[in-house]
Amino acid sequence: MPNAGQFLALCEIYSVSDVMGTFTGKNGPTALLNDAGRKLVDDYITVLVASGLYSGMPGYRQRTLPLYDLAASAGTGQFLDGESYKLIDASDAPRRADFAVRIAGDSMEPEIHDGSVVWVHGCETLSSGRIGIFVYGGQAYCKRLRVNSAGVMLISANMDYAPIVVREEGELRVCGEVVGAAVPR
Repeated sequence: MPNAGQFLALCEIYSVSDVMGTFTGKNGPTALLNDAGRKLVDDYITVLVASGLYSGMPGYRQRTLPLYDLAASAGTGQFLDGESYKLIDASDAPRRADFAVRIAGDSMEPEIHDGSVVWVHGCETLSSGRIGIFVYGGQAYCKRLRVNSAGVMLISANMDYAPIVVREEGELRVCGEVVGAAVPR
């Protein structure tokens, strides 16, 4: 059973661009529409092409990545559910991005804003000074990792929040490195 990142990598290797269509037997983003709905979509595309807002881009395949339903906290912590997500358009995501997480809280402002979506490269280790998604004490955080002679800490960009000191008996899990933020739509 591959994890989400491995699954999406396999989809890329085998040129699977429509994950839902491939695995449900329905092809394309309009497959679930009835004939009238597909005609409306086709008519709208015709209008967009005529206006110059859409070129049709032959050969273009939309890239999608999972956006996890529960947010990672940029604040005091939030439980991160690794099972529940929806696929979102990731055409503007950095190539290294494997999944997306919504941010809840203002502890990473002004770098990362409350409610924004960040692109994450799944990895198990992270260098000191990098921003990542972490699970500590059963809660998920978006913080900057600091490792030095004083120990391991999760640091907020917003000075109103104290660093989270990672205790030796506590288990810190790195979910991945934040590699960008989604463009708000």
